[in-house]
Amino acid sequence: MEYYTKLLDIGDLLEGSTSKKDAEMSKPPSHRCALPIVAVLSGGFDRHLLMKAEFLFDDVEELGRKIEQIDVYFEE
Repeated sequence: MEYYTKLLDIGDLLEGSTSKKDAEMSKPPSHRCALPIVAVLSGGFDRHLLMKAEFLFDDVEELGRKIEQIDVYFEE
């Protein structure tokens, strides 16, 4: 995460981040949380491996264009 944040120079756009290093259990138990999973196809994972995410974006630009969809999720 740190590598891509620096590479894309987007640190000022992020309020925070987490990774599997921060959790006792990683995916798929993460779906037990009440938070949506946001995935971006930029790390070399196949799309089918990320299909359980509530939001799946092709790239960071698409995420930026559609960020309001995530906001709406919390309004429901």
